[in-house]
Amino acid sequence: MVLSVAVAAAVAAAAPAADVPADGFDHIAHQGRVEAHAMKAPACDHCHAIDRAGRLSGAPGHAACFGAGCHGKPPQRPFRSDDQRRPVCVACHRPALIDRLARGGGGAVPSSFPPYGADGEFAIALSHAAHASVSGGCRACHEVPVEPGQPVRAPARGHARCAACHARGAGGVAMSTCARCHTPAIGPVRRPHREAGPFPVRARFSHRKHLARGAACGACHSDAASATGDVVPAPGKRQCAGCHDGKKAFGMVAADCRRCHAAPDREEPAPERKQRARFSHAAHQQSDCKVCHQMDARGMPGPIGRGHRPCGDAGCHASDFAERAPVTCGVCHARAEPWRELHMDPQPADAIEFAVAFPHAQHGGATCDRCHLARPSGRFGASGGHDACDGAGCHAKSGGARPTFDECASCHQRSTGDLRSSRQRRWSVRDQFTHKKHLAEPGNPGQAVACVACHTTVAKATGLADLHPPAKATCARCHDGGAAFKLTGHSCNRCHLVR
Repeated sequence: MVLSVAVAAAVAAAAPAADVPADGFDHIAHQGRVEAHAMKAPACDHCHAIDRAGRLSGAPGHAACFGAGCHGKPPQRPFRSDDQRRPVCVACHRPALIDRLARGGGGAVPSSFPPYGADGEFAIALSHAAHASVSGGCRACHEVPVEPGQPVRAPARGHARCAACHARGAGGVAMSTCARCHTPAIGPVRRPHREAGPFPVRARFSHRKHLARGAACGACHSDAASATGDVVPAPGKRQCAGCHDGKKAFGMVAADCRRCHAAPDREEPAPERKQRARFSHAAHQQSDCKVCHQMDARGMPGPIGRGHRPCGDAGCHASDFAERAPVTCGVCHARAEPWRELHMDPQPADAIEFAVAFPHAQHGGATCDRCHLARPSGRFGASGGHDACDGAGCHAKSGGARPTFDECASCHQRSTGDLRSSRQRRWSVRDQFTHKKHLAEPGNPGQAVACVACHTTVAKATGLADLHPPAKATCARCHDGGAAFKLTGHSCNRCHLVR
């Protein structure tokens, strides 16, 4: 058994190395080792051949690694297995090929170029501000994409795009001054890139469409002209608003955000919200109700904030519409990401802000069921706000009684108070009382109880505060133990719900 193990070990030692890629040349570590020996680091053109125009030409050969001052003479065949220069060779050649040579094998030994590792060793330092006056403008370096959503590309890759200017030493920078643009770095290769921001539009944005309508690059990318680092700000709402004003092009605050904004490939976690905001009339101090409440030809109020106006107007909350975590949007929507289909979900009010000044005494000519409609439960309620006041002889804008619908303050008066309903009052009968039974009682269907027989305060009421629930004495006229069950006794819970 011991012998077999030894044989296995010898076979393993003689076996060729796994077919792994070349180690790759490490510029930064190489420079550190050279400087550690008190030697001057070689210039870029010692390894990289540069033509007359200053462009890279070909790949580094053995002359870059071997010779005086470097790693000695070039390796000769047969390659010895004890050659100490093996680490130099496997920087460009696969280890398996080098080991094959050491065993006396032949064949070509191609190199991997560029044999760089996964982590970038150089960043690309380019100042857009320094290139703002280049002849030809942005299109001297950038090519307009064909399809929407495609990024703007450079017409030529690598050094070729720069050689057109810097081969002649434009701006005092020649192509041979490599360190002017290539700065040492560790990690992913950093190059000038656009900072898309939290709400990118690139998936649906068309450069060709905007250029065809006369938009200049600098009109949208105004911040790029002053960018000196590798982060180039993308156009924001400020740049788009110049055209997207609702006249030249669709407005920035219209409720169709998804015409431009698409969901990102990887959605970031939504910012934490402490509590959604609630709208406060007192905080806005707006005297003209029609600024927010649209009125139709009859004076009937329409949807609030149609097209996000007036909240998105310049004099209101326009700046909040471009924020990462806007506050205004939370008044109506649970989420604010512009690529979502947002539904109206307004927060309920904390307190009453307006009381309705409705004098029943002045409406004595109308029957109760003109405004109050029976519900399936047998209870009565208002018929739906302004609809009860519309119609001939009422408060329509043309030909109606005063005040008209657009005179909002005549009925809606500023007030404060809680939102507790009569259901929460002690000894309330609202939960168990039904009008349906009282208007036509079983056993005596021909005798209906009139509304005013119970609601005796309605005829003289000049405001809602003058309306009071029917008193016990009013109920006692029928609830005498004959026509209906008696009010005295132990059956109070037939009507009253104690809270």
